[in-house]
Amino acid sequence: MAWPELTYSRYQQLGGTADEQTFAACIQPCRSAVKAICHPNTPKPWQLEAAERTIVAAVDYDATTGMSHGASAGGSVHIGDVTLNAAPDTAAWKTGIKSAIADALVGTGLLCQVIY
Repeated sequence: MAWPELTYSRYQQLGGTADEQTFAACIQPCRSAVKAICHPNTPKPWQLEAAERTIVAAVDYDATTGMSHGASAGGSVHIGDVTLNAAPDTAAWKTGIKSAIADALVGTGLLCQVIY
């Protein structure tokens, strides 16, 4: 079975809180993050809603943390001869998104990774 393609309407039905533009910006990176954490598992028919809810949780996390999708986003400010640089904190985003995804997947069986 394939991973679900979430529409904005379905996202809202499942309790998603981001606006449509934010959803559109976040959905693919967040869907990919969920798939990567669950690999090699794919949802069975009885796990589809759990997979959708997990994607919703990932989108909501990404939306509330600035929609960076984990990309490095540093910056700097110049005041006269002084420059202040801000280092990106991608590690915190990755930890946070993994936690949001894992929390949503508890009890679904999609996190189980058995090595044969």
